[in-house]
Amino acid sequence: MLDQSFSFKNFKRLITFGDFSKYDIGEEVNLLAHLNEVTTRVNHLEYNFSKLNKIIDNGNTIYMPSTI
Repeated sequence: MLDQSFSFKNFKRLITFGDFSKYDIGEEVNLLAHLNEVTTRVNHLEYNFSKLNKIIDNGNTIYMPSTI
């Protein structure tokens, strides 16, 4: 079964090389700190996602947050 939880492990698995420049993450050494912050914020009960961008890719609709 696919694990779709908002966990550190899943966020780390989804980060791509291009995300470093796209979201201004900085050096890879900062990745762990950013992922810990994101995991904590997203799992907070009062968290609301920012605006989502809708992308159509090969007939599939994909929703992505506009910011990290």
